[in-house]
Amino acid sequence: MPYTIKWEKNGVVTTYHGVVNADEVLEADRSFYNDPRSDAARYQITDFTQGIPGVIDDKDINNIAAYDIGATYSIPSLKVALITNDPNVKSLCQKYINRMKEANDRWEFMIFQDRKDARKWVSK
Repeated sequence: MPYTIKWEKNGVVTTYHGVVNADEVLEADRSFYNDPRSDAARYQITDFTQGIPGVIDDKDINNIAAYDIGATYSIPSLKVALITNDPNVKSLCQKYINRMKEANDRWEFMIFQDRKDARKWVSK
């Protein structure tokens, strides 16, 4: 499993390690959404700084976004902080955000370069 999930009082932090592909992202999403604590979560911090992108294309981004769009019905408000300092991963994150915003205006999204700034943002 190329990721770890750490639950906190008001949300969750997912940290990816090694080569990350779309299946792992969907698997981590399922773990989050299948946990009853996700219904009360205020934030989701996703840290890609220790991971290397595998092959992820636009179809994969659309699949991940579609899965998350479905979750907006049970989690109406969520801050999603994506952390990366890799330009390729940042581009993928931005595509995901754009797709999510097309279908969802309740969740907030932001890309950060470090966890400190992400934590500051989700705590506001």
